[in-house]
Amino acid sequence: MSDGKMIIYKTVLPANVEIAERRGLGHPDALCGALAERISTTYARYCYENLDHTIIPYAIEGLTMADGESAVEFGGGQMIKPIRLYLRGGFATQAMGKKIPHLDIARQVIYDYLEQVIPNLDARKWVRVIDGIQGYGGPSGYFRIDELVANHMYAIKAAYPLTPAETTAMKIEQLLSSPAYKKSNPFVGADNKIIVTQNGNSVDISAYVSMVSRYVSSEKELWSHSAQIKNDIIEIASSGRTMVGDIDIYSSATPLLDGRAMTYSGSSVESYNGAAVGRSRYPVYHAEKIYSVVAHRIAKRIFSEEHAPCSVELISKVGWPMTTPWRTIINLFSAAGNTSVSQSVWTQVQEIANDELGKVGEVVLNLMYDKTKI
Repeated sequence: MSDGKMIIYKTVLPANVEIAERRGLGHPDALCGALAERISTTYARYCYENLDHTIIPYAIEGLTMADGESAVEFGGGQMIKPIRLYLRGGFATQAMGKKIPHLDIARQVIYDYLEQVIPNLDARKWVRVIDGIQGYGGPSGYFRIDELVANHMYAIKAAYPLTPAETTAMKIEQLLSSPAYKKSNPFVGADNKIIVTQNGNSVDISAYVSMVSRYVSSEKELWSHSAQIKNDIIEIASSGRTMVGDIDIYSSATPLLDGRAMTYSGSSVESYNGAAVGRSRYPVYHAEKIYSVVAHRIAKRIFSEEHAPCSVELISKVGWPMTTPWRTIINLFSAAGNTSVSQSVWTQVQEIANDELGKVGEVVLNLMYDKTKI
């Protein structure tokens, strides 16, 4: 096996035009992805803590939320038909002479997370978990975080710093999802979606913000809440470097009045808008997941220490040590048009990249214990 190759080069900064999208925690797609990820990390963590720091091979092959039904009206509403959550995959039910309560782990994660993100929905009453998990008696092998190799070929790219569009979209979503904002504005739901287009330092914003029906008593109040949300978004999005150009805020689910609408729980997953996510692999040797974090860490450190905006691409190869990607490609952006990389900068950037790649085990533990988000 040959060593991986590192390529470091410099180009002129691209045009300052960007599109960014951000979804709230209660958006159906976000819910499915988060649930699959949390089931995965919780199962891995259980194995790590109870099976001598080893991880049992497993896979979530799919998670789907569908079939719910609700009735919504000003000042209230109700659930009529439960949401069905279909969980498919393969988990070991025992290892090293110990039972692994895989289904109990999955159910606990599902209900705890839904109660946290959609508190207006009684998840234990209105969400049915359909077990499609294939349990197998004994594992075919074990994984340890000190013996990490890549499971497949992936090309993962990260850039830093964030563009104005990415920063604006993130700030808006964080505002709408913050406990403090929801406490003072309980009518704001969790099923939100923000799209930001950037042209230079000006951004245009289109945002869907869900409404919780019990906290909207009339059409007049619906308009009032919408206007307040719009003003709050403009305030949080505007900064010395970023100006808000056009902004469009709406709340639509099932059509109501002028096309705006509300949800009973704060998420459209309750009724008309199901979602699904595919395979969610373990956070141990799945190169796509791990390199997503590592590439971001490298890019952020290069910007912090070398003051160079950059992009970092890590390309894995089957069976290669995770600390040695097949290719590491780092693009340093230049605003002045100078595209030469000095030897001292080359060396410093190489050292940063190798240092972060040497911390793959730390990244895996952080993923397993939900200390790192991807």
